[in-house]
Amino acid sequence: MGKVIVADENQGRRTLLATTLEREGFEVTRAGTLRQAEGTALAVMPEVVLIDGEWKSGDAIDAAQRLMGDPEFAFKCRIVLLSRTTTPDFMLVAAKAGIHEVIGKPVDMKVLIGQLWKHSRKQFVPPPADVTLESGGGSFDVAVMAGGGGWALPMLKGLVGPDRINESFINEILVQMGEEGMEVDLDLEATDLSNLLRIALNRLVEDGSEVSDARGPSFEDLKKKKSLGDLTEQSAPVSMGGMESIL
Repeated sequence: MGKVIVADENQGRRTLLATTLEREGFEVTRAGTLRQAEGTALAVMPEVVLIDGEWKSGDAIDAAQRLMGDPEFAFKCRIVLLSRTTTPDFMLVAAKAGIHEVIGKPVDMKVLIGQLWKHSRKQFVPPPADVTLESGGGSFDVAVMAGGGGWALPMLKGLVGPDRINESFINEILVQMGEEGMEVDLDLEATDLSNLLRIALNRLVEDGSEVSDARGPSFEDLKKKKSLGDLTEQSAPVSMGGMESIL
């Protein structure tokens, strides 16, 4: 049973989505505010956080970016956004914020349910847009953020210690690989693998610190950066009947 958080400030829409997903076998938690959704997600670590794209208070893109800033959440969970805006610029912003999929409104419930099952089973789903990375790949790369990746090196050093990369962490990766159909035949114990991975990542961080400018963007520079949420565009709603028109 996949655990899903439905985050929508519209109570009627939130209830409709939640009850529909519960009938399909999902374990659903409802959130009426972005702050509530973030707090619940970090506490529960669901398979999927389903966020509506339109909020009077707060910004869904910013909330997603904060959630993906948590290493455990980024490893275990996925974010799906329901949005009337699906322009290339918006999809790129969503991808950079760590959102795994943007589903356009009006929502086709059969498509939504199918995609949520894919995400809950950790199956591959194409990201909203291709994000060009300067080095490395996956969520470990930090060069997509403002000012490049040098500012993040101190944070990364804190994530590659033995308290983070340990036997439990390796076992979680092996379980996920098995769920995705990858055959794992290793002679090394999980403890040895954790030490190997930790040393390798530490070497990458040390190498990066030698070539990167350790000085991050100033507060004034950050204030000049346009907020990710400011790029959101509102397009005209499409009139349809039934459940899809409500969503």
